[in-house]
Amino acid sequence: METIAVVVIAVIGIWFLFRQPLKLVSFFVKIGFVLFLGFLAITLL
Repeated sequence: METIAVVVIAVIGIWFLFRQPLKLVSFFVKIGFVLFLGFLAITLL
């Protein structure tokens, strides 16, 4: 289930990367990074 969520987030991130301005891209990169860190924490703990 977590893998599906990561794939969906990656696809949405890539889509925004090509569709939206850089300011919004950096915003989504930050969110993605936070979610990635949270995912790692859940996996390791």
